[in-house]
Amino acid sequence: MKDIGKEVREGYNKTATAYHESRTDPSKTSFNAFVENPALLRAAGYLQNRVILEAGCGSGIMSRKMKDLGASVQAFDLSEEFIKIARKQNPDIAYEVASSENLEKFYSPESFDMVVSSLMIHYTNIDKSFNQMARVLKPNGKLVFSTAHPQSSAYQEKIGEIFRGEPIKLPSYFKDDKVSKWTMLNEKNKALFTDMPFYVYNFEDMSKALFENGFLIEQIYEPQAIDDPRCDPLVAKSSKRFPWFTVIRATKAP
Repeated sequence: MKDIGKEVREGYNKTATAYHESRTDPSKTSFNAFVENPALLRAAGYLQNRVILEAGCGSGIMSRKMKDLGASVQAFDLSEEFIKIARKQNPDIAYEVASSENLEKFYSPESFDMVVSSLMIHYTNIDKSFNQMARVLKPNGKLVFSTAHPQSSAYQEKIGEIFRGEPIKLPSYFKDDKVSKWTMLNEKNKALFTDMPFYVYNFEDMSKALFENGFLIEQIYEPQAIDDPRCDPLVAKSSKRFPWFTVIRATKAP
Protein backbone atom coordinates (compact mmCIF):
# COMPACT_ATOMS: atom_id res chain seq x y z
CA MET A 1 0.00 0.00 0.00
CA LYS A 2 1.34 3.42 -0.96
CA ASP A 3 2.63 5.46 2.01
CA ILE A 4 0.90 8.86 2.01
CA GLY A 5 2.14 10.03 5.42
CA LYS A 6 4.73 12.50 4.14
CA GLU A 7 2.28 14.08 1.71
CA VAL A 8 -0.40 14.40 4.40
CA ARG A 9 2.03 15.91 6.91
CA GLU A 10 3.33 18.46 4.39
CA GLY A 11 -0.20 19.34 3.28
CA TYR A 12 -1.41 20.05 6.80
CA ASN A 13 1.80 21.85 7.76
CA LYS A 14 1.23 24.31 4.91
CA THR A 15 -2.40 24.96 5.84
CA ALA A 16 -2.44 24.47 9.63
CA THR A 17 -3.15 28.09 10.54
CA ALA A 18 -5.90 28.56 7.94
CA TYR A 19 -7.41 25.20 8.85
CA HIS A 20 -7.44 26.04 12.55
CA GLU A 21 -9.04 29.42 11.91
CA SER A 22 -11.75 27.79 9.78
CA ARG A 23 -12.48 25.26 12.53
CA THR A 24 -12.82 27.77 15.38
CA ASP A 25 -16.08 29.19 13.96
CA PRO A 26 -18.68 26.38 14.02
CA SER A 27 -20.86 28.12 11.44
CA LYS A 28 -18.02 27.80 8.91
CA THR A 29 -17.37 24.10 9.48
CA SER A 30 -20.82 22.56 9.83
CA PHE A 31 -19.72 19.06 8.86
CA ASN A 32 -17.32 18.97 11.81
CA ALA A 33 -19.26 21.02 14.35
CA PHE A 34 -22.76 19.64 13.81
CA VAL A 35 -22.34 16.19 12.24
CA GLU A 36 -19.06 14.45 13.12
CA ASN A 37 -17.94 16.01 16.44
CA PRO A 38 -21.25 15.50 18.31
CA ALA A 39 -21.42 11.88 17.19
CA LEU A 40 -17.83 11.21 18.26
CA LEU A 41 -18.45 12.64 21.73
CA ARG A 42 -21.73 10.72 22.02
CA ALA A 43 -19.90 7.49 21.19
CA ALA A 44 -17.13 8.29 23.69
CA GLY A 45 -19.72 8.63 26.45
CA TYR A 46 -18.90 9.62 30.03
CA LEU A 47 -15.44 11.23 30.12
CA GLN A 48 -15.08 12.44 33.71
CA ASN A 49 -11.72 11.22 35.12
CA ARG A 50 -11.03 9.06 32.05
CA VAL A 51 -7.41 8.95 30.87
CA ILE A 52 -7.62 9.61 27.14
CA LEU A 53 -5.20 9.67 24.23
CA GLU A 54 -6.35 11.64 21.22
CA ALA A 55 -4.87 10.30 18.00
CA GLY A 56 -4.54 12.85 15.21
CA CYS A 57 -5.47 15.87 17.32
CA GLY A 58 -4.96 18.54 14.68
CA SER A 59 -4.88 21.98 16.33
CA GLY A 60 -6.33 20.66 19.59
CA ILE A 61 -10.03 21.46 19.24
CA MET A 62 -11.36 18.04 20.28
CA SER A 63 -8.77 17.54 23.03
CA ARG A 64 -9.90 20.87 24.52
CA LYS A 65 -13.52 19.70 24.49
CA MET A 66 -12.65 16.42 26.21
CA LYS A 67 -10.50 18.16 28.80
CA ASP A 68 -13.36 20.52 29.59
CA LEU A 69 -15.63 17.49 30.06
CA GLY A 70 -13.39 16.25 32.86
CA ALA A 71 -10.99 13.90 31.08
CA SER A 72 -7.24 13.70 31.56
CA VAL A 73 -6.03 14.13 27.98
CA GLN A 74 -2.80 13.59 26.07
CA ALA A 75 -2.67 13.95 22.30
CA PHE A 76 -0.50 13.71 19.22
CA ASP A 77 -0.50 14.60 15.54
CA LEU A 78 1.76 14.01 12.56
CA SER A 79 1.84 17.73 11.69
CA GLU A 80 4.44 19.82 13.50
CA GLU A 81 2.52 23.02 12.70
CA PHE A 82 -0.70 21.64 14.16
CA ILE A 83 1.10 20.73 17.37
CA LYS A 84 2.56 24.24 17.65
CA ILE A 85 -0.97 25.66 17.52
CA ALA A 86 -2.38 23.04 19.90
CA ARG A 87 0.32 23.71 22.51
CA LYS A 88 -0.30 27.45 22.30
CA GLN A 89 -4.07 27.06 22.55
CA ASN A 90 -4.02 24.41 25.31
CA PRO A 91 -0.92 24.69 27.52
CA ASP A 92 -2.55 22.37 30.07
CA ILE A 93 -2.55 19.41 27.64
CA ALA A 94 0.55 17.38 26.70
CA TYR A 95 1.01 17.17 22.92
CA GLU A 96 3.53 15.21 20.84
CA VAL A 97 4.49 15.11 17.18
CA ALA A 98 4.00 11.44 16.38
CA SER A 99 2.53 8.94 13.94
CA SER A 100 -0.28 6.63 15.01
CA GLU A 101 1.66 3.84 13.36
CA ASN A 102 4.59 4.12 15.78
CA LEU A 103 3.86 5.21 19.36
CA GLU A 104 6.37 3.19 21.39
CA LYS A 105 8.67 6.19 21.95
CA PHE A 106 5.91 8.31 23.44
CA TYR A 107 3.36 6.21 25.35
CA SER A 108 3.66 3.25 27.71
CA PRO A 109 1.70 0.01 27.27
CA GLU A 110 -1.75 -0.18 28.86
CA SER A 111 -1.69 3.44 30.01
CA PHE A 112 -5.00 4.81 28.67
CA ASP A 113 -8.68 4.14 29.31
CA MET A 114 -9.66 5.33 25.85
CA VAL A 115 -8.20 6.35 22.51
CA VAL A 116 -10.27 8.90 20.60
CA SER A 117 -9.56 9.82 17.00
CA SER A 118 -11.43 12.36 14.88
CA LEU A 119 -11.14 11.90 11.11
CA MET A 120 -7.57 10.63 11.18
CA ILE A 121 -7.43 6.91 10.46
CA HIS A 122 -8.06 7.30 6.73
CA TYR A 123 -4.60 8.90 6.52
CA THR A 124 -2.92 5.85 8.05
CA ASN A 125 -2.28 2.15 7.60
CA ILE A 126 -5.13 1.02 9.84
CA ASP A 127 -3.56 -2.33 10.70
CA LYS A 128 -0.47 -0.58 12.10
CA SER A 129 -2.51 2.15 13.79
CA PHE A 130 -4.95 -0.24 15.47
CA ASN A 131 -2.01 -2.35 16.66
CA GLN A 132 -0.44 0.67 18.35
CA MET A 133 -3.75 1.81 19.83
CA ALA A 134 -4.32 -1.64 21.30
CA ARG A 135 -0.83 -1.52 22.82
CA VAL A 136 -1.46 1.71 24.76
CA LEU A 137 -4.98 0.79 25.91
CA LYS A 138 -5.71 -0.94 29.19
CA PRO A 139 -7.62 -4.26 29.02
CA ASN A 140 -11.25 -3.48 28.16
CA GLY A 141 -10.16 0.00 27.07
CA LYS A 142 -12.20 1.76 24.42
CA LEU A 143 -11.28 2.91 20.93
CA VAL A 144 -13.63 5.54 19.49
CA PHE A 145 -12.89 6.91 16.05
CA SER A 146 -14.56 8.66 13.17
CA THR A 147 -13.71 8.49 9.51
CA ALA A 148 -15.22 9.28 6.15
CA HIS A 149 -18.14 6.95 5.58
CA PRO A 150 -17.10 4.20 3.13
CA GLN A 151 -19.88 5.27 0.80
CA SER A 152 -18.81 8.93 0.72
CA SER A 153 -15.19 7.84 0.19
CA ALA A 154 -16.12 5.57 -2.69
CA TYR A 155 -18.18 8.27 -4.36
CA GLN A 156 -15.69 11.09 -3.74
CA GLU A 157 -15.79 12.31 -7.34
CA LYS A 158 -19.56 12.77 -7.05
CA ILE A 159 -19.55 14.65 -3.73
CA GLY A 160 -20.59 17.98 -5.25
CA GLU A 161 -23.68 16.52 -6.92
CA ILE A 162 -24.60 14.57 -3.78
CA PHE A 163 -24.23 17.67 -1.60
CA ARG A 164 -26.53 19.65 -3.87
CA GLY A 165 -29.07 16.83 -4.00
CA GLU A 166 -28.67 16.24 -7.72
CA PRO A 167 -29.32 12.82 -9.30
CA ILE A 168 -26.10 10.94 -10.02
CA LYS A 169 -24.88 7.77 -11.64
CA LEU A 170 -23.00 6.00 -8.88
CA PRO A 171 -19.49 4.69 -9.55
CA SER A 172 -18.33 1.37 -8.15
CA TYR A 173 -18.32 1.13 -4.35
CA PHE A 174 -15.44 -1.35 -4.45
CA LYS A 175 -12.15 0.26 -5.38
CA ASP A 176 -8.99 -1.34 -6.72
CA ASP A 177 -7.05 1.82 -5.87
CA LYS A 178 -7.21 2.38 -2.11
CA VAL A 179 -5.97 5.99 -2.36
CA SER A 180 -8.31 8.86 -3.19
CA LYS A 181 -7.97 12.66 -2.81
CA TRP A 182 -10.11 15.49 -1.50
CA THR A 183 -10.15 19.30 -1.49
CA MET A 184 -11.02 21.43 1.54
CA LEU A 185 -12.76 24.75 0.94
CA ASN A 186 -13.11 27.66 3.36
CA GLU A 187 -16.28 29.65 3.93
CA LYS A 188 -15.53 31.79 0.85
CA ASN A 189 -15.37 28.64 -1.27
CA LYS A 190 -11.62 28.98 -1.76
CA ALA A 191 -9.39 25.96 -1.43
CA LEU A 192 -7.37 25.65 1.76
CA PHE A 193 -5.69 22.68 0.13
CA THR A 194 -6.29 20.52 -2.90
CA ASP A 195 -5.67 16.86 -3.63
CA MET A 196 -5.08 15.76 -0.05
CA PRO A 197 -4.63 11.96 -0.27
CA PHE A 198 -6.50 9.53 1.95
CA TYR A 199 -7.09 5.80 2.05
CA VAL A 200 -10.49 4.42 1.09
CA TYR A 201 -11.47 1.85 3.72
CA ASN A 202 -14.79 0.01 3.62
CA PHE A 203 -16.48 -1.60 6.60
CA GLU A 204 -14.91 -4.97 5.83
CA ASP A 205 -11.42 -3.43 5.85
CA MET A 206 -12.00 -1.71 9.19
CA SER A 207 -13.72 -4.60 10.95
CA LYS A 208 -11.00 -7.03 9.83
CA ALA A 209 -8.18 -4.75 11.05
CA LEU A 210 -9.94 -4.19 14.37
CA PHE A 211 -10.55 -7.89 14.97
CA GLU A 212 -7.00 -8.89 14.03
CA ASN A 213 -5.62 -6.37 16.53
CA GLY A 214 -7.75 -7.52 19.44
CA PHE A 215 -10.78 -5.22 19.24
CA LEU A 216 -14.45 -6.08 19.38
CA ILE A 217 -16.85 -3.60 17.77
CA GLU A 218 -19.54 -2.36 20.16
CA GLN A 219 -21.41 0.05 17.94
CA ILE A 220 -21.34 1.74 14.55
CA TYR A 221 -22.87 5.19 14.08
CA GLU A 222 -23.87 6.95 10.87
CA PRO A 223 -24.45 10.46 12.18
CA GLN A 224 -26.84 13.09 10.90
CA ALA A 225 -26.59 16.80 11.68
CA ILE A 226 -27.82 17.86 15.09
CA ASP A 227 -30.42 20.60 15.29
CA ASP A 228 -28.59 23.91 15.54
CA PRO A 229 -29.45 27.21 13.82
CA ARG A 230 -25.78 27.78 12.97
CA CYS A 231 -25.61 24.65 10.84
CA ASP A 232 -25.40 25.19 7.09
CA PRO A 233 -28.84 24.19 5.74
CA LEU A 234 -27.27 22.26 2.87
CA VAL A 235 -25.15 20.26 5.31
CA ALA A 236 -28.18 19.53 7.49
CA LYS A 237 -30.29 18.47 4.53
CA SER A 238 -27.61 16.36 2.84
CA SER A 239 -26.74 14.55 6.08
CA LYS A 240 -30.35 13.34 6.33
CA ARG A 241 -30.09 11.55 2.99
CA PHE A 242 -26.42 10.60 2.65
CA PRO A 243 -23.93 9.25 5.25
CA TRP A 244 -20.89 11.54 5.23
CA PHE A 245 -19.15 9.97 8.23
CA THR A 246 -19.11 6.88 10.37
CA VAL A 247 -18.12 6.59 14.03
CA ILE A 248 -17.04 3.26 15.48
CA ARG A 249 -16.73 2.33 19.16
CA ALA A 250 -14.70 -0.78 19.94
CA THR A 251 -13.37 -2.51 23.05
CA LYS A 252 -9.92 -4.00 23.52
CA ALA A 253 -10.44 -7.62 24.46
CA PRO A 254 -9.09 -8.46 27.96
